[in-house]
Amino acid sequence: MHSYQVNPERVIEIGAGWNIPVPETADGENDLSRYASKRVCFVGRDFVRKGGPLVVAAIRQVRKVDPSVSLVIAGSNLRIKEDGITCLGRVDRTTVRNLFLQSALYVQPSEFEAFGIAFLEAQVTGLPVVGYDMFAMREIIVDGYNGFLLQERRPEVLAELLVSLLSNPTLLRDMGQRGQQLVRERYGWDKVARKMLAHITGH
Repeated sequence: MHSYQVNPERVIEIGAGWNIPVPETADGENDLSRYASKRVCFVGRDFVRKGGPLVVAAIRQVRKVDPSVSLVIAGSNLRIKEDGITCLGRVDRTTVRNLFLQSALYVQPSEFEAFGIAFLEAQVTGLPVVGYDMFAMREIIVDGYNGFLLQERRPEVLAELLVSLLSNPTLLRDMGQRGQQLVRERYGWDKVARKMLAHITGH
């Protein structure tokens, strides 16, 4: 607003929605075994901007403590060949949805985000999320409720958080359920359209 000299009173926050196919309920979405899988996922085409190198560095540290932890990366053409890290490349939306449903935690400590639709998509499938404490992540993630906000961009800080979270599948499930409810209540393209229409028409 400051850069474009826009009056704050003329700016309206309308949120966003998710672009993956999500039914009202999905088999196993709240199954505790899902959250005990110790599978972390990351989705993003712009691997560097979305904090991918930090996630990989942290996972490498975590696996020294717990080799059963794994990371699956989707959306980027990145190729990493090492135990515990799988790169799916560019995939369709159904594959992304299925990845979320098979994971325990979503991590994306972006350096910049205009909004962060992937956080909504992860949460609407029941995944707790970890992001960096800036931009819209502060609106989407309620720290300690449906996920966590990182305060530092250091692999050891993220690794410590991951070790703690992945050792507690019940906490992950509870946070995932809270996030799912929060996202369904606050976001969605239908809600975006209604907000826009209300402000355009004055009704």
